[in-house]
Amino acid sequence: MEQKQRRGGFGRVIVPLLLFWVIQWIGSAIISSVISMSLAWPELQKILDKYANAETLSSAQTDAIWSQISKIMTDIIPAATKIILEHSAELTALLGVLTLPVMFFFFARDRKLDREEQRPVNKKAPLYKYVFLAGLGVTACIALNNLENMCMMAFDLNNSYSGTAEGFYSASFPIQIICLGLITPLAEEIFYRGVLFQRYRENGTFMIAAIYSSLLFSISHSNLVQVIFALVVGMLMAYAYEKYGSVKAPIFLHMMVNITSLVLTRADGFTWMFKNFARLGLVTVGCVFAGSVLFVMIQGIDEKPENAVSDSELVE
Repeated sequence: MEQKQRRGGFGRVIVPLLLFWVIQWIGSAIISSVISMSLAWPELQKILDKYANAETLSSAQTDAIWSQISKIMTDIIPAATKIILEHSAELTALLGVLTLPVMFFFFARDRKLDREEQRPVNKKAPLYKYVFLAGLGVTACIALNNLENMCMMAFDLNNSYSGTAEGFYSASFPIQIICLGLITPLAEEIFYRGVLFQRYRENGTFMIAAIYSSLLFSISHSNLVQVIFALVVGMLMAYAYEKYGSVKAPIFLHMMVNITSLVLTRADGFTWMFKNFARLGLVTVGCVFAGSVLFVMIQGIDEKPENAVSDSELVE
């Protein structure tokens, strides 16, 4: 069966990508401005009150006012930065929520086009097979976190991640679960897998689509540790989408990875593992083995639709 190539090419990827980045940038700018102004307002109000009755201002007075305002805004930067870091979990979720309507529009429109063009789509895996994803999420999270922490210790990279981690974990545990365990995975997977991966996949092989979408997913994270972690996890998310035939699969897997990390961090599970290197090695190897078994079981899922076009045909 000949697969119809969708028009748009590069534009079909770059337009939602730019919109996603612009929405997040504008959202971040507005949030930062609101926080800064709320901190600066009491001092700014004093300046306004001081000159409220002045009919005209001399050049010297105007310069003095702007000098005072500049000093106030400079002085509140540390306090504003501290608030933003302390509420990293909530702000990350809020930015995700801001992108959801636009990204869901692209996702829903693409699925509507699939139906109208009668494009072959992968079979949806039965619900009970999501148990494999739950196990893969837990084991992959533990193994990758342990490997990352060992690399950070070996290359002295702890400082590059400590600020980000402290911000995320400063929120209450229920807030962490809601924001980082549920909302953020939903928003990111709708965009990175539901839109970007699928649009790359329309005219390319699985591997190309998975690599490109995972690279974009990884560079959106703030430091080297998260970039490496996100690249590997992104590939797993793309594979889950491919095998399960539904965006629910990568969303669920992403939630399992994040929630496992939050729970173990809260319970000092990673600290407990690192107190004994024999225990750390045993747990890590055990998770790698269990994850590999689950990966093989997921490989056995028959996702191919009838009359599907093979990856080799797509690149001919």
